[in-house]
Amino acid sequence: MVSQGEGTLVILGPTGAGKTSLGVEVASIIGGHILSADSRQIYKLMDIGTAKPTKEERERAPHHLIDLVFPDQPFSVADFQKVGREKIAELEGMGIPYLIVGGSPFYLYALMGSFFFPTVGADPQLRMALEREAREKGSFFLHQRLREVDPVSAIRIHFNDLKRIIRALEVWELTGKPLSSFSYRKMEVEGFRLLGLRVQREDLRKRLERRTEAMFESGLVEEVKSLLEGGFGPDLMPMQSIGYREVIEMLNGKLSLKEAKGLIVQRSLQFAKRQMTWFKRDPRIRWIEIPESPDFGRIAKSLI
Repeated sequence: MVSQGEGTLVILGPTGAGKTSLGVEVASIIGGHILSADSRQIYKLMDIGTAKPTKEERERAPHHLIDLVFPDQPFSVADFQKVGREKIAELEGMGIPYLIVGGSPFYLYALMGSFFFPTVGADPQLRMALEREAREKGSFFLHQRLREVDPVSAIRIHFNDLKRIIRALEVWELTGKPLSSFSYRKMEVEGFRLLGLRVQREDLRKRLERRTEAMFESGLVEEVKSLLEGGFGPDLMPMQSIGYREVIEMLNGKLSLKEAKGLIVQRSLQFAKRQMTWFKRDPRIRWIEIPESPDFGRIAKSLI
């Protein structure tokens, strides 16, 4: 099933389903590399909380498209698409087999060449100003401003989706044109075979609980402290992602250790639900059920 003639294998699914583990097993069997399609693993220094592949996993299967930028550096999906397609061309030119593994829908489909994005870059100072304004006045205030300059995008974007609100306002400020006026072309995904991992909710909860405990044991708190001491403030968007946000709140005395762990599991489950809602739109995905304690080696062999 992983032969070149049948298309490049893409392993996708919700957080905590075991995508990395299965990907490493498959790659080690075929002698291939892995392209990561994860919106958080692109950041350097953020290893434990993003569940990056371990040193052992990287030795078994070389990984690409991780550790691309620092948490305070702008990096859009369009940037990821460009870097990713260049890496694909490089691997194909060298005759190295590869598979794609990830759970970030836009990053996955962009890597497969499914979307073209507007090439408007980011302005760090403008973005910081908008983020500061959001902290002072709330996301609803910025959403109201977006309604005035880009009502189409305002309808598409929820008033709590601060990241997308800021991006839309950023595009307006930089170009004088609404984000909705840019053309997003979607192409049919060809040459890829999509395999989705599906986990029953209670099994996923148990897997996420174990993963969260392992993250804390591996030094998640120390990782967050090191980032903060390194000048990466808590208001940076990557630092507001699941795992980092809760630890920061714990360090500030707003949460106990037990509460932080519980929130990480709860928010991860909510995130997994949103991921599955997105993926269910694509009828081409072949789904396989993953038990609470799977044998990924056996599953990988069944795919070869």
